Amino acid sequence: MDVLRGSGLYLFLHRGRDGASLDVPWGSSSPKLLARLQAPTEKDTAMGRKKIQITRIMDERNRQVTFTKRKFGLMKKAYELSVLCDCEIALIIFNSSNKLFQYASTDMDKVLLKYTEYNEPHESRTNSDIVESCGRVFWHPHVVTSPSGALQAE
Repeated sequence: MDVLRGSGLYLFLHRGRDGASLDVPWGSSSPKLLARLQAPTEKDTAMGRKKIQITRIMDERNRQVTFTKRKFGLMKKAYELSVLCDCEIALIIFNSSNKLFQYASTDMDKVLLKYTEYNEPHESRTNSDIVESCGRVFWHPHVVTSPSGALQAE
């Protein structure tokens, strides 16, 4: 048994074959402090997500798997935004073989009809706008930036 002392607080650490336990004498601390002293959970000790470089995935199989997963994630986020913020969303995706995928929070035709009635959008963004607003530099050997700042294939 180890006795840990700090700030007038005594903690008793018992180490055994099945792990370790921590005893705090009765009335010596607040529940908030005790909660912070609990053993770390799996979530606390797991590695965080790694940053990935935003470039075209060269391996076709990996690219297809990533497309499928991220497409679902994008549609899920669109659904959540439509429910949480009570807004209409239409999402249109064409993959690299020109297959059409779509999501609409309501009837797609009604949302597209509403879109055609507008002269210009309140906000419109492109890939280069997103890159600029994120403050990140994305680089790919087959993509160059035009004088206007738009991304173009080399």
